[in-house]
Amino acid sequence: MPADIANNGGLKARIKLDLAVRTGHWPMPESMTLRLSGSIGVIHECPVDCDSFTVPVSEEESIWIRAELWSELQGIRTLVAFTNPIYFERLKEALI
Repeated sequence: MPADIANNGGLKARIKLDLAVRTGHWPMPESMTLRLSGSIGVIHECPVDCDSFTVPVSEEESIWIRAELWSELQGIRTLVAFTNPIYFERLKEALI
């Protein structure tokens, strides 16, 4: 999940799902939810209807972010996959 500098000076999280990697290990759920969460809580949540997403992120509000994939497996709503957290480093102005 690389973060790109956006044209407006903010950050965007670009998430790409590879659903083929688990084929044969568990049945493909009919509905899945992508959640982008961080140190401030849930930043964005949407149903999965494609394999790639771009979400604006405010680095001033969050110290870290991670993507989570939620679905229902065998009748239980569960966390199916997640990324490691990505931490933001804030640059301090040098004192002259």
